Amino acid sequence: MGTLKFHEGSWGSSSDVAIALANLGGQVAFMGKVGNDDYGQVVVCYLNTTRVQSRGVVIDGKRTTCQQMEMSNRAGLRMTCSRTRAEDSLTKSEINIDMLSLYAAAFPNTITTQRTLLQAKMFYFNTSSLLERSMRPTTLQAIKISKKLGCVFYAVNLPLLLWQSGDETKMFIQQAWNLSDVIEIAKQELEFLYGIKLSEEFDTRNNDKSKFIYHEPEVIAPLWHDNLKVLFVTNGTSKVHYYTNEHNGAVVGTEDAPLTPHL
Repeated sequence: MGTLKFHEGSWGSSSDVAIALANLGGQVAFMGKVGNDDYGQVVVCYLNTTRVQSRGVVIDGKRTTCQQMEMSNRAGLRMTCSRTRAEDSLTKSEINIDMLSLYAAAFPNTITTQRTLLQAKMFYFNTSSLLERSMRPTTLQAIKISKKLGCVFYAVNLPLLLWQSGDETKMFIQQAWNLSDVIEIAKQELEFLYGIKLSEEFDTRNNDKSKFIYHEPEVIAPLWHDNLKVLFVTNGTSKVHYYTNEHNGAVVGTEDAPLTPHL
């Protein structure tokens, strides 16, 4: 079940979303941690040059920005080990609360946006910032702080690691799901998590719009909670379905140039 569905609902980083929002004229901040190395400095510099506020980014002198793999051969066996990444080590004490109150932040996979101080603020994050045991409490703490200040937007974007068991993954993301005001989830992720029978086979060679079946509100109802205002169910570039307490419908998607997932 793994790789096929991962391709259907592949995930990207929140820094890409932050940059896209900034390019659209939004005031955006990014919060997270990078290593004091060339790659970390490039990331911060690029955020700044694309008008994404980076004062919520912590520089870590002890860890590198990306996970490094060390390979060695002993007795003919290949062994691997990995170092903890800087971006997985942001602590609750390093959360920039002042920035959260001004914007609405973005973690090692989160973003904060605002138009003016008098208008709505949004805290954006995805499942990647919940994966590491050390990062999970930090992410949840930032969500709870942001919830008092504005809107919490959860883009589910399940990494490959979480495509093994729908029930286990649902339990893993439940707390973040229940705290979110707006949730965006791919149709294939929705069907995987909640055991909904697949309505069509994924085939990039045949994207006729008639084959993309719309899930009725009755199917979505068990996913609802008191905090949730809008649920978006995406299906690649074909359609985006939306659900609220009072309305539901769909809009045709658009084809966009791919963004790099490496920042």
